[in-house]
Amino acid sequence: MIVRITGKGDNKSPVTLGTIYDWFVDMSNILSRLEGKKIEFNVHSFRHISLENYSTGEHYMCEKLGKKDGFLLEDLQLIAHHESSEVTSSYLKDKKDERLQEMFGIKIVD
Repeated sequence: MIVRITGKGDNKSPVTLGTIYDWFVDMSNILSRLEGKKIEFNVHSFRHISLENYSTGEHYMCEKLGKKDGFLLEDLQLIAHHESSEVTSSYLKDKKDERLQEMFGIKIVD
């Protein structure tokens, strides 16, 4: 069993679930200040970013597995244990504009 420690010297103690929750609240507040809008950041955020990185080939496991182009949606659905690919695709960024730009060699401006 791995125990995470917080503090220094005589003030060391195991990290509690409450401490981890507080870290997420603090990070959410920092991100919100940096972005100038409310940013939701919680444990579930790691699930979203992991699936996104698996889809683009940026996840460290993609490099280890030689999947530089990432995984297909059906593979991501299996990884996430989702019943439908629609749920899985809702976790991913919309890449329609990027695909159109690549297809036609154009730059789409908002």
